[in-house]
Amino acid sequence: MKRVLKYILIVLVCVIILSFTGAYVYLKNLNPGYGDSDTSESVNTPRPEKNKPVNILILGVDGVSKNDKGRSDTIMLLSYNPELKKANLISIPRDTRIRLDKYGYQKINAAYAYEGVQGGMDAVSDLLGIPVHYYVKIDYEGFIKLVDDVGGVKVNVPIDMNYNDRAGNLHINLKKGEQVLDGEQALGLVRFRKGYFNQDLGRIETQQLFMDAFIDKVTSPSILLKAQKMMGTISNYVETNMKPMEILGYLDDANQARKNIKMYTLPGDAQYIGNVSYYIVNQNDVNKILQEVNTEGSVSNSSSSTEAEEIVKKYGLDPEDISVEVLNGGAPAGSATELGDILKGYGFDVKRISNISGTEYHNTQVINRNENIKTGKMISEMITGSVLVNDPDQSADVDVTLIVGKNYK
Repeated sequence: MKRVLKYILIVLVCVIILSFTGAYVYLKNLNPGYGDSDTSESVNTPRPEKNKPVNILILGVDGVSKNDKGRSDTIMLLSYNPELKKANLISIPRDTRIRLDKYGYQKINAAYAYEGVQGGMDAVSDLLGIPVHYYVKIDYEGFIKLVDDVGGVKVNVPIDMNYNDRAGNLHINLKKGEQVLDGEQALGLVRFRKGYFNQDLGRIETQQLFMDAFIDKVTSPSILLKAQKMMGTISNYVETNMKPMEILGYLDDANQARKNIKMYTLPGDAQYIGNVSYYIVNQNDVNKILQEVNTEGSVSNSSSSTEAEEIVKKYGLDPEDISVEVLNGGAPAGSATELGDILKGYGFDVKRISNISGTEYHNTQVINRNENIKTGKMISEMITGSVLVNDPDQSADVDVTLIVGKNYK
């Protein structure tokens, strides 16, 4: 069981792109040819227009050697607007359903397996309806060393994690609570998935929790003392078609951009099609997320009254017959009450409004508790950037659990 590339590596790449200009120049001098075509895969991509959003595909590959192409275990898109100094980082589940010309319907991680980086870039571009200008590919092998390079990372582990796979040489033993994780422990944290009721989505939430902690660590003043060690590790595990001068052109306002990064999971829900589990994208919500990076203001997290009425009409359900609990899982104080009042205004039966302690959620989750998946779909469509989770629970006293995440602002 070698599923890894860890979110930390993705974070590191984003920090390089948005923060460590000098580090990239250092790499260029340390490793001549770094970022040039002779050390990266040949790809045919459009060039971004001046002062227009640039889209960067970030691939985490679990190859076992430099000559092994491996699989794209993690897929993300960084969309950065250099004019507004804003960025969105969208995590794309590996099971996302796409159609490849030569292979028919596939999961999106097959695009890289079949057609390399070019296939991955084309698949994401077709899925989201936007050009993908650059790629950054990272190998998971340096993960442990990178975490150890920075001196470990303090994380609030959300649940007890115990898992042993001797064949895959994976041994995880972590207790719930705040602690400093070394490289081996951090690897276990971001690989663990069996204990979450929503499997991959739960793992993504924990990876994003780790991302926040890692960003705090690598952007602290003390990291300058460890930069040289980190750069040596990065030079062995990062590949990109971006040239140093291209990166420099985007980094004049790096610190501002770093503060304006918003993280999302691609909106959608899991479905079985032909006995195969896929993640089906909600294109309307995807478009709203992509729009955020192109506008001065932020897009509202909830639909307008008129939009809500249209959504209710579309699903043919009576909000008065739907009971909801609204829990604050990391959003600003008062967000759960605000969203609960909005739902009450739409006619929903809001049973309770409370907080979740010990775990922070980046993405707002709509958890469907009854057998009618349309219930959760309707509410999820009303809330921009929310993730739908189908988890029927006959013991639950509500039809939907709504966890308000940090992306609700």
